[in-house]
Amino acid sequence: MKLVSKRKERIKVEEMVLGFVLNKEHTKIALIKKNRPEWQKDRYNGIGGHVEKRETFQDAMSREFEEEAGILTLPNEWECFGRMSGVDWNVWLFVLELNDLSEIKSKTDEKIEIFEVDKILDYKKGKIKKNIIENLSWIIPMSIDFLNNKKVVFADILYR
Repeated sequence: MKLVSKRKERIKVEEMVLGFVLNKEHTKIALIKKNRPEWQKDRYNGIGGHVEKRETFQDAMSREFEEEAGILTLPNEWECFGRMSGVDWNVWLFVLELNDLSEIKSKTDEKIEIFEVDKILDYKKGKIKKNIIENLSWIIPMSIDFLNNKKVVFADILYR
C-alpha cells in the first residue's frame, strides 16, 4: 500500500528541548513547576523551552538551563538520549549530571525544586506521583539508564 499525502503546504515544526539534571549518584533530580502552557500549569517537568533560529539543540538546552536555573553549562555537557515528536513538534530530551544540585536556583516565575527520584517514581507500579507530567514515569528512568550504561542509545517516540 502506497501512502500519498494530498497536502501541498509544508508543516512548520516547533523544536523544543527538555533537560533532566541529576546528581552523580542519580538519586536526586531537578524539576520545574510549570506555570505555562496551561496543560502543564502547577505540574512538574524537566527544564527546557524553545529552540531559537540558528541555534543547535545543545545550545538551546544550555541557554534554557542558564535562563531558568542560573547555572552556566557548556552545550557539549548535555547528552541527548531521545526525541518525542508529533505532527508539528519535536522535543529533544537531554540529561546532565551535576555534583551539587543545591546550586540550582529558580531565575523565572517557575520554581525549580530538587526531588529524590525514588520518592516521585513508583517503580513497582510503573507510576509517578501526582503533579508530575505523566511521561516522566518513563523519561526519568530512561535518562538514568542512559547515564548508568554510557551507551549510545537514542529513543524516538512518536505521539499521534
